[in-house]
Amino acid sequence: MLVQIEEYITTTCRSNAVDAVGELVRNLASGNATKVFERLFPICRTRILSELKSGASSLRTQTTSIPLASDASLHWWLSILYGMLIPGRVQVSLSRLRSRS
Repeated sequence: MLVQIEEYITTTCRSNAVDAVGELVRNLASGNATKVFERLFPICRTRILSELKSGASSLRTQTTSIPLASDASLHWWLSILYGMLIPGRVQVSLSRLRSRS
């Protein structure tokens, strides 16, 4: 299941499915948080940093329901990150985050 979800999240980005994909990852992480984190965090970290370097979330908007197209991917990956961390079953330290590439 994890391999299928990894393939889906790395090949898809739908602004109307941001919450659903975060919930999907959250449910998966509830079963084996360490395995999910070790598999998805390196991808997630790379994608979030790439989006921020490309200027995502750099423009202010007045709407909360319609994200800018440039922010959709950032929201997608942040939702996945939250989904991995919310079950609270992974010990995250700064050194652990930095050691991942």
